[in-house]
Amino acid sequence: MKKLTTYLLITSLTLGTISPSFAGPRPTPQPHGGHVDHLPGAAVAMVIAGATYWVLDSLFYRKADKGYVVVEPPEGAYLERLPPSAVLVRHHGREYYRYHGAYYRWVPERKIYVVEPTIVEPETEQVSHYAAGSVLTTLPNGSNAILINGVQYFRHAGTYFLPTERNGKQVYVVVDIH
Repeated sequence: MKKLTTYLLITSLTLGTISPSFAGPRPTPQPHGGHVDHLPGAAVAMVIAGATYWVLDSLFYRKADKGYVVVEPPEGAYLERLPPSAVLVRHHGREYYRYHGAYYRWVPERKIYVVEPTIVEPETEQVSHYAAGSVLTTLPNGSNAILINGVQYFRHAGTYFLPTERNGKQVYVVVDIH
């Protein structure tokens, strides 16, 4: 009986330390436009304005041709918790939290942080050196995801990039959007 009690105690302590939502290694946090091959089972699906996003570790992902790509959280997105690296920002007398390029506002009635689309950082004007039709294997640093008519693009210095696949690899085609 003593052996059975010891076994049950060890088993319950061991099982208590396993997280049921963890299913494999988590991807390393990526910048917007960053690509991962797969997401662990802990990723949560969220449908916003008819588009499906997956949320993992406070980052938003969209399905790409192969794998997933980190995108800006869309208007209407929310998080129940922000990571400790979120930065408090005061703007026009209100408090917001900036995390991974997005601003969140605490909504106490719902106990969530919602994406705040009204705070816009001024874009610095830069001249793009990418010609329409050019194909890149990686996005320029500082590229931001943008959804236009239900299509996911990335924008950098006024240039738009369409994610696609060529020869089994993720690439970004420079497109002219007007």
